[in-house]
Amino acid sequence: MTISTRHSTRRKGFTLAELLVAMTITIVLVTLTITITGTAIDAWRGARTEIRAASQAKIMLDALGSDLESMILRRNNEFEWLHADSKETDVGPEDQPSPNAGRLIFFTAAADRYNGEVGKESVDEGGDVCAVSYQLAYTDPIFGGDDEKTSTFVMYRALLNPDETFRGLLGEENLEVAFRSKSTGNEPVDFICENIYELTVTFVVEYIDGDNDKKTVRIPIMATAKGQNA
Repeated sequence: MTISTRHSTRRKGFTLAELLVAMTITIVLVTLTITITGTAIDAWRGARTEIRAASQAKIMLDALGSDLESMILRRNNEFEWLHADSKETDVGPEDQPSPNAGRLIFFTAAADRYNGEVGKESVDEGGDVCAVSYQLAYTDPIFGGDDEKTSTFVMYRALLNPDETFRGLLGEENLEVAFRSKSTGNEPVDFICENIYELTVTFVVEYIDGDNDKKTVRIPIMATAKGQNA
């Protein structure tokens, strides 16, 4: 007796419906993964930007506070020891310019004069009176220029060493012109902080009036509509 067997050569596979379901599930999983990853990256970038901005702001405030504490003023002379003004033209993008882009120039005994190498004989010439400028601009913080794609609000701190200050700025009646002859005040090397939208210098003046009463007046330095500082 002969027994013969017949093996089926038909292959088993997925049906079209099963493939569509598998593809749909895969697409959903990939989409969720990309969305979660993108959200995490955006959150990380946002946190990094906030930390960077806070760090820069602290550095700027520390530098400004130190410079103001060491400010040098002299009375009973015709020389200018402190200069404050505001740019007459709009600073910033056309649709959202800064309400006031101020500038402040004064003399101070800066602790970081001579690039922080105070006391080094080959660098330190013995002086301590420096001229410093704080200025708000809208520019590329790395390369300079006014390209709208890369420009942002930038705070610059330009510091002139004591030897430059002594030879070119002390004893000048126009501090702004004298400082500008030595430094533009907004070079990339002078960058200290970005994303500062407004800088307004306000003088607080205390005086005794005719009735012997103590009065306090606040005088902000701002550019008027006519392009003059008031």
